[in-house]
Amino acid sequence: MKMFNVRLRTKTKNRIVTVFDRYPEQTAQLKKVGDLFGNPAASNTSI
Repeated sequence: MKMFNVRLRTKTKNRIVTVFDRYPEQTAQLKKVGDLFGNPAASNTSI
C-alpha cells in the first residue's frame, strides 16, 4: 500500500510540474505566494 501511495504522489507532482512548465508566466505569479509542495515559509528564504 505504501508503494502505491508513493507512486501516486510522485505521479501527481509530476503532472503539476508539467502544467507549470507549460505556463511559465502563471508560475512566476505562484512563486510569490509560497511553496506548493512544502512549507510556505521555505520559499521565502534565500540561499
